Amino acid sequence: MKKIFNKSIIKFFYEIILFFFDTTIIPRKKEISDNTIAFVKMDAIGDFIIYISSNNLIPKKYQGMRTILICNELVEELAKSLNIFDEIIAINLKNFRFNLPYRKKIIQKVISYKIKIILQPTYSRSFSMGDSIIRASKSEVSYGFDGDFINQSKYLKVISDNWYTNLLLGEKIIKMEKERNQEFFEKISNQKLNFKNYNPFLTDQKFKFSPRQNYIVISPIASSKTKSWSIDNFNNLINQLIDEHNIKIIICGTSSEETLIQKLVKNLNSKLIEIRVGKTLLEFIGLIKGAKLLIGNDSSSVHIACMVGTQSICIYGGLLYGRFLPYPKDTENAPILVLNRNCKKNNWSCSNKHNCLDQISVDDVLNTINKIIKKNM
Repeated sequence: MKKIFNKSIIKFFYEIILFFFDTTIIPRKKEISDNTIAFVKMDAIGDFIIYISSNNLIPKKYQGMRTILICNELVEELAKSLNIFDEIIAINLKNFRFNLPYRKKIIQKVISYKIKIILQPTYSRSFSMGDSIIRASKSEVSYGFDGDFINQSKYLKVISDNWYTNLLLGEKIIKMEKERNQEFFEKISNQKLNFKNYNPFLTDQKFKFSPRQNYIVISPIASSKTKSWSIDNFNNLINQLIDEHNIKIIICGTSSEETLIQKLVKNLNSKLIEIRVGKTLLEFIGLIKGAKLLIGNDSSSVHIACMVGTQSICIYGGLLYGRFLPYPKDTENAPILVLNRNCKKNNWSCSNKHNCLDQISVDDVLNTINKIIKKNM
């Protein structure tokens, strides 16, 4: 507890330092704005996938303006492929927080665009990240959610609230991010919008790197240990899948995850197993699009599967339940959650005693897979 408190204090004062650093860069006088609107979406890949799974990203009243997306560099390739935004400012989030010369460069770049209107639909805002971009833009009009205190303290939020000309009061209930995005754009547009599932990839887009035969994609690593089902469990699952169904299995991950993936397949000797690591995001999306099924943790892979119309299974420990998972009931190809029912019944309060993800057995996942294969494959 003391360690967590000390970490929070250090973070608080570091963000104050960044505040004063930014002050030395941002000019006091506002230049005349261009006819430019910017969208700030600096979240991780999964959040961005949920964000773009709608065809209402640019409100009608702002169409015709020059559009800029300010985003995490991890989604830059994907963002460019959408052909929605005129320009993209891709940011390395780690460098933006800890590398001051890099931070200065990004802030100066944002200032140079002379943005007239800027929107940040992220509900859990961050003082030194998205909010600082809003401040640097010095736009005439800025929209953001009143939000919560998940990513910033209430003291810093008092400061950053003043960087917005319009703070939208979101419903103070747990909402799935897809519905929260809809709420934001409906408030901006002052009308109800029809948010259907949207696949931002053209139907004629070809992914030559997808195998021709039927295959299952397994994405075994998540952004944190608390979201990751154990490597041993995945190992046992893959063994049983091959024994029972004789289907090709492609195990995916980033270059930084290769060591863990090699550990996973160490004693798996089968020609049906293929490892693909270090692929681009678009290649990863294409691979999932061509799969018969995706199996993963609470990570970007299950959100990608939903977007491209591939059935997926998410091995889920209940972290931030209702916020990113489960999807709204009417969502096509929504991830099927495999979870521990007792943990859910306890409203995940038992997570203080154990990781609820560890309460999910290989048989729990295999039974769900067998039902899907029997029905669809």
